[in-house]
Amino acid sequence: MKEEYELVVGERDILGTQLIRRNAEAQLLYEKIKINHSTLAKGEAQYREKLGDIEQMKDKIAKIMNDIRLYKISVCLFLLLKFQRESFILHK
Repeated sequence: MKEEYELVVGERDILGTQLIRRNAEAQLLYEKIKINHSTLAKGEAQYREKLGDIEQMKDKIAKIMNDIRLYKISVCLFLLLKFQRESFILHK
């Protein structure tokens, strides 16, 4: 009876030690999960910010391209007027 009691107490002690170790492992895993979650949230925020930056740059590029088209038209009109003026002067 005493041997059986000591055997049960020994198993209890072993299981208690394993439980403490498993709880410590679980705590470490929860901490890693919290850190990863925080890192992921920061990464998502930075990603959204970069997407906003990209949209702003696309808008700037579109405006610049439109300005270039207008400048090309202006140059063509200027050259046309210059040519017409020179033709007019020559035909006078």
